[in-house]
Amino acid sequence: MSDHYGALMDTSDVIAIWAASGAAAISIAGVVVGAITIASARKSAREALQSARVSADEAKRSADQAEEAKRIMLDQRHDELRPKEAMDMTFSVRGNPRDGTTNLWGQFTTTRDYRVRAEAHTGNSRSQLSVDLLLRAGACDVMIEMWPEGRERSNTKFVVLKFWPPEDVDETEHWNCRCGRGVHYGDGTGPGHWEVRVPVDYQELIDGPELIRQIRNRPRR
Repeated sequence: MSDHYGALMDTSDVIAIWAASGAAAISIAGVVVGAITIASARKSAREALQSARVSADEAKRSADQAEEAKRIMLDQRHDELRPKEAMDMTFSVRGNPRDGTTNLWGQFTTTRDYRVRAEAHTGNSRSQLSVDLLLRAGACDVMIEMWPEGRERSNTKFVVLKFWPPEDVDETEHWNCRCGRGVHYGDGTGPGHWEVRVPVDYQELIDGPELIRQIRNRPRR
């Protein structure tokens, strides 16, 4: 009887051990699976984060490229609106019908209407020249300096023409430059939206008879 009971106990112990071993194996397997699942989840999260960063970088790059393309287009349009014709200013000495004086004049043309301010620079000094605030498209004359008898070369070193788009109050066809730089005239003393600097080195050519007359009338020392 005792032997039979001992045999049963041995069998029960074996079954218990097997059961415990199975449970342990299952538990270990669960831990392993859980660890694998966590590792996989972490990897997926890292990959998702990396993908999000790449997408954000690509979006920023695309936005920067679009902004750069827009800036290039605006700068190109800014240059197209620049009054380049003013660089071809020509000079002549002639009488002023208003007061009978003789003056050095500059002539230039524009293809559209601008607000304008003109300045003559002589050494370290400058003076504002008389020119219409709203410059109409076409030919423009600006009186640069007086030209007394006997003068042969201009005193003015260069002329600066400052241009702006028309203001709303100007009676003209309105247009604008959207480059982002200052487009308002203000009091005209600040930088122009466009500026043209024209060198002035005018020397009046005297014909032969007039030169002889001036030499003969030159005071003797």
